[in-house]
Amino acid sequence: MATGSASIRVDEAALMTEHRALVAEGQTQFDFQMRTPPKVPEWLQGLADWVRAHPQALKYGLYAVLALGALLILWQLARAVRPWLARAPAPVLAADPGWQPEAAGARRLLAEADALAAAGDHAEAVHLLLLRSVEAIDARHPGALRPGWTSRDIAALPLLSARSAAAFAGIAATVETGLFARRPVGEGDWQRCRRAYQDAAFGAAA
Repeated sequence: MATGSASIRVDEAALMTEHRALVAEGQTQFDFQMRTPPKVPEWLQGLADWVRAHPQALKYGLYAVLALGALLILWQLARAVRPWLARAPAPVLAADPGWQPEAAGARRLLAEADALAAAGDHAEAVHLLLLRSVEAIDARHPGALRPGWTSRDIAALPLLSARSAAAFAGIAATVETGLFARRPVGEGDWQRCRRAYQDAAFGAAA
């Protein structure tokens, strides 16, 4: 065999010997069989035939999928907007300046909170005053409070007297400072909130 000006001699006998040795080893594949593609399932073939025979059905099916997708998107939007709807203003309520928490219940609440404070848990004591105050307002005016409202929203309700609103706002601010600002609620914070609640529940002279 010649390529340009150079020539290469090939020992065909040696080449055939090497080839036969490779075949005899059986580790090298020389024959390649054509792979038969898998048979299409009958149900799939039948579906394809039906779609070809009814092209309009494919169009309507696509419309149905798009409509379902639109409904899912609307449902997700409704879930996202629902908390904001819950924050809608409550119905206009008349002021209730003469209302105070029931005296016996207020004393029991202060006793429970005092026990927590005595154990050193001033944050939980103030938190208890806040929770029970919310419960008392809700019991006095059912439907006035909304699930998404914050403590500031409740303190701004016109049905609370100025004294009660100020006490509630101060207690709520202390709780929020402890929860979100991570500032420990101390003995001084507790005493201030206790006096505010007592003043709102029993009057300044209590």
